[in-house]
Amino acid sequence: MQRSVHGLIAAGVLGLAATSAFAQVPAGYPIDYARIIEAANKEGKLLIYSPTDATSAQPLLNDFKVLYPQIAVEYSDLSTAELYNRVISEKAAGQSSADFVWTSGMDTGMRLVADGYAATYASPEIANLPKWAVWKDMAYGTTFEPLVFIYNKRLIPEGAVPQSHADLVRLVKQRPEIFKGKVTTYDPARTVGLMLNVYDAVNAPGFFDGLRVLGAEGMRLDVSSGSMMEKVGSGEYVLAWNVVGSYVPPRMAKNPAIGMVYPTDYTLVLSRVAFVSASAKNPNAAKLFLDYLLSKRGQEILAGKSNLFALRDDVKGDYTASAVRARIGDVLRPIPISQDLLDRVMEPARRVAFLKEFQAALRAK
Repeated sequence: MQRSVHGLIAAGVLGLAATSAFAQVPAGYPIDYARIIEAANKEGKLLIYSPTDATSAQPLLNDFKVLYPQIAVEYSDLSTAELYNRVISEKAAGQSSADFVWTSGMDTGMRLVADGYAATYASPEIANLPKWAVWKDMAYGTTFEPLVFIYNKRLIPEGAVPQSHADLVRLVKQRPEIFKGKVTTYDPARTVGLMLNVYDAVNAPGFFDGLRVLGAEGMRLDVSSGSMMEKVGSGEYVLAWNVVGSYVPPRMAKNPAIGMVYPTDYTLVLSRVAFVSASAKNPNAAKLFLDYLLSKRGQEILAGKSNLFALRDDVKGDYTASAVRARIGDVLRPIPISQDLLDRVMEPARRVAFLKEFQAALRAK
C-alpha cells in the first residue's frame, strides 16, 4: 500500500458467443444499460488508481475480466497521499489520469470529489446501499471496515484487556506498569489520523479528557495500521487503537501474539470511497467497474476473496457488515460519506483548531 505497482491486466480473447453471454445487462438494471456496456467495450480500457494493495484487488479484477473480457484493466497501486497528489497534478498539467478512483483515504477522496474531480453518475446499485454511503451520486462507499483495538496477548493479562475506549483510559491510568509508553494510535497530523481522531471526539464526549490521561502515560503516535500491527506483534507497543479491522485477521494468523477487540462503547467504521473521474478517457468502463464493485457479485468477491468487509446487508460471511453487526450490535458508527466529513475534517480552520487541541491534550501533565 505504500508503493506504486503498475500492472496491465489484459483481457483474454474469447469467442463471440462467450462475449455475448458475459455482456448481458445485469438483472434489475435498466434496459438501456446495454448502451454503457457497448460503449465500454468500444473503449476497451480502464485505468484505476487505488491504495488497496494489488493482492486484495486481484480477485475483483479477475472476476470483472470474466464479465467484461474486452476491457483491459490497468491497476496502479498507490499510497493515499500519492493518489491524491497525482490526480491533482495530472489534471493541472492537462495529462491523462485515472478513469476510476478507489481510495481508503476517505477524507482526501471526498476532497477530490468536492473539488470537481468526480463525475456525476447514479449507479443502479444505489438502492442496495446505506444512505450514508452515497453522496450526490458522485462518491460511493464500497466497504464496511471496523476500527479495532489490537493488543499483545503475551504482555497484557486477560483481565487487563480494554473492551471500550473508556476501559482503555481507565486501565492505562490504573496499570501503568503494563501500558506506560506502549499505547499508540494514528497521528492526526498524517494519513487518515485526523479523520479518525475527529470522529472519536464526535462519539466520545470525554475524548480530550481521556487523551490527557493517555498523554500523561506516554501514549505514542504512529502512521499506519501496518506499522502498528508490526510493533504490537513485536511487543514494542502493547496496544493500538483505531487499527483498520480488515487488515488484522491475516496478521493474527501469522502472529498468534496479536489479539483484537471490537470496542463495545462505539466502533468507528471506515469505507473505501470510489468514484468515476470527471476527466475519464474511458468513462463507461469506469461506470461498469463501479457498478460491479457495488453489486452483490462484486461484494461477495470483496468479502470472500479480497478479505475486505462487504458493505451490503445481503452479502453473508465473516468479512461483511452483517457479520460485524451480529457480533457487536448497534455500537457501529460509520464515518459518513457526506458534507459532514468535509466540514469536520477538510475545512482548514477546523483542522488547525482540532490539531492544536489534540496536541495540547496529549502534552498536558
